[in-house]
Amino acid sequence: MRVYDYVDDRVPVLQRMSEKRVRGYANLGYTVESSALADSCGAGSLNVGSERSG
Repeated sequence: MRVYDYVDDRVPVLQRMSEKRVRGYANLGYTVESSALADSCGAGSLNVGSERSG
């Protein structure tokens, strides 16, 4: 499964919420990749994929 999570990291409260979601994804066994396109425009995009089957 792949989850796309878009973040406006220029807004502090939204950045903190995103950080909490990333920790939650990691606790569930997902890997997190940062988008190069998002890094270049200042807004975050997380590509979350699972190494688990099912």
